[in-house]
Amino acid sequence: MRKIAEFLCRLLASVIVIPVVLLSSSASYAAVWNEIFDAGDLPQIAQETDGIGELSTINGYIAGLDIDMYKIFVAASSGSLWASSSAPAGSNLRPQLFLFDENGFGITSSDGISTTIISASGLSGFYYLAISPFDIDPFGDNLRIFAMHGGGGPTGPGGDNSVGGWGGTYSAVEDTYSVSLSGATFSTAAVPLPAAIWLFGSSVLLLLSFRKRTSHR
Repeated sequence: MRKIAEFLCRLLASVIVIPVVLLSSSASYAAVWNEIFDAGDLPQIAQETDGIGELSTINGYIAGLDIDMYKIFVAASSGSLWASSSAPAGSNLRPQLFLFDENGFGITSSDGISTTIISASGLSGFYYLAISPFDIDPFGDNLRIFAMHGGGGPTGPGGDNSVGGWGGTYSAVEDTYSVSLSGATFSTAAVPLPAAIWLFGSSVLLLLSFRKRTSHR
C-alpha cells in the first residue's frame, strides 16, 4: 500500500508540471490560425481558434458574399486588442474588420478603405472578430449596426442590437486575407487550468497524508 501511495504521488506531481509549464510559457508563445474549411458568419457558428498562448495572425479566404467570424479571447492582463487586415498586393478584396462581444453586440469596426485597423481597450473575455468584403456589413433586426463608411463604434441605426445577419452591396471579388493581432489569445487557451492545478494539488496532499498515516502503522 505504501508503494502504491508513493507511485500515485509521483504521477500526480508530474501531471501538475504540465499545466504549470503551459501557463508560464504561454505569454511568450505566439502562433498563426489558418481558416479551416469555411468559418461561420455569426457567433453561434463562428470558428474557434484552437491553440495555446498568444494569437498573432489569422489567415483565411473570402469569395463573394462570404463572411468569416472567429472566436478569440482577450485576457484581463492584456485588456486591449489591436487588429489590422490586409490582402495580397493588387487585390480588390479590401477586407473589413468587425469586433463583437461574447453576446454579439458591436464594439468597433474598420471599413477596409479609410482604415484597416481596429483597436479597443477595457476588454476581458471572449470576443468575435469578423472579416467581410468591402460594403458587406453586419445587421441587427434588419438595421446596420455600424455606419456604412469610416469605421468606428456601433453608431448605425441597429447599433443597440446584436448581429443577426449581413447585407450590403454584392461584390464578386475573392482572395486571401491576413489579420495581424496584438492582445488576443486563442479562444481555447482560456481553459481554467488553475482550477485543475488546485484539484491535483489537493489530491497530492490527501495522498501524502495517507502515506504518512500508513508509515506509522
